[in-house]
Amino acid sequence: MVLSLTALILTGNEEANIARTLHGLRWVPNILVIDSGSTDATLSILAGQAGVEVIHRPFDSFADQCNFGLRHIGSEWVLSLDADYLVMPELAEEISLAITDPRSAGMAGFSIPFHYCIAGRPVRGTLLPPRICLYRPGCGTYRNDGHGHRVTIDGPVGRLRNPIRHDDRKPLQRWLSSQQRYMATEADKLLATPS
Repeated sequence: MVLSLTALILTGNEEANIARTLHGLRWVPNILVIDSGSTDATLSILAGQAGVEVIHRPFDSFADQCNFGLRHIGSEWVLSLDADYLVMPELAEEISLAITDPRSAGMAGFSIPFHYCIAGRPVRGTLLPPRICLYRPGCGTYRNDGHGHRVTIDGPVGRLRNPIRHDDRKPLQRWLSSQQRYMATEADKLLATPS
């Protein structure tokens, strides 16, 4: 059975991660990548992969990139991922069962737990709640939220058991630089939020 599923991935200089992410998605029939001007080996890695379509779009915000990508998806379901997310075989099987199960006909999406990794090894705990990453494209709309983005789903959302692994292998200096930018954006958000 061919799944009516597209993986949506945002990239911007993700050569350290994208090959591992794609490896975990070999079971997905369609992969749509929205690239925001990668200057490293990201695009050459993507070019060697079957079933991958790349659309170039200058980055303005995470939410706008995702909403743009959703307009180019024709499958019944979308699996929205960052370029450093890993889908392990147990989760792949659970997703496949969830979107083909007749009892899911009324579902608009599914949330998935997260396990963070350091150098490929999952940490033992997390404070972050599950995220909605699997949903019907027509039911999802992204909005910016601090340094990141969140999807709002119009309809009922179920929950999957197996986690996505967040496994960023970019250099530590790049990670620290990103965290500094994120903290400033989050501080601006908090300062603008009424008490």
